[in-house]
Amino acid sequence: KYSNYQPFYEMRNDGSGKPYDNIMELRTDKIRNFINLKDYEGVVDAWTIQYEYLVKKGTKEMIDQIAKVTGVQPKCKPYPAQDRKARSINADMVGYINRHLNWTVESWIGYEQETV
Repeated sequence: KYSNYQPFYEMRNDGSGKPYDNIMELRTDKIRNFINLKDYEGVVDAWTIQYEYLVKKGTKEMIDQIAKVTGVQPKCKPYPAQDRKARSINADMVGYINRHLNWTVESWIGYEQETV
């Protein structure tokens, strides 16, 4: 339930009512939840697609695959690939992220720990 005066979304989903220590812990629980979507009633399957992949490759391949699996023809135009320059992150931030992300859970969606 949403509340303007009591943050629910930012609280741990373990019944403790405690907030996450950092945004990376929230991300880990969100990934765990997304991975379990395929087990929800009425859901046939769920695919994990990285945002970076869609930016680099465009959305045509994904839309075509959805059409193939569902038999429903798309009514949208795919977005083309984008050539974006990678953003730089300072070494301290990379270290913080590397220490606080759950890299096992990140690997479930195709991410690997990188070093600077």
